[in-house]
Amino acid sequence: MVRFAIGAGLAIVFCVVVGGCARDDQHAAPQTFTVADLNVSILPACSPVPVGDSLLNVTLKTSSGDPISDAHISSVATTPMTGITTAPRPGTSLGNGRYIVVIHAPISGFYNVRLTIQRAGKRDGFVDYSVWPR
Repeated sequence: MVRFAIGAGLAIVFCVVVGGCARDDQHAAPQTFTVADLNVSILPACSPVPVGDSLLNVTLKTSSGDPISDAHISSVATTPMTGITTAPRPGTSLGNGRYIVVIHAPISGFYNVRLTIQRAGKRDGFVDYSVWPR
């Protein structure tokens, strides 16, 4: 029952946050990064990324291609122009190495997004990603 409630809650959040969102680049490839023994792929749910809350689709795999589903991911967005830094936002595991991460961009402009990836027994990994909400 708890799993259903969590799934239903995520579906509602997804519809509210992404409602009316469209991708201009339907066949865009995710950006990929290598952090220690991780391969990290990031693809925004919307293109262009909207002002306010937006979702990033993140995939974590080992260097041999195995999915990593036991990580904890959080995001912090900073705009160098104004110095605005958002509070950390936790990501949600969807299983099979897939995660949804919410980023918050309160105003239009360039943002540096830092994803922190934590795994038991491993050093924290960091991925710096850039977005320009409009």
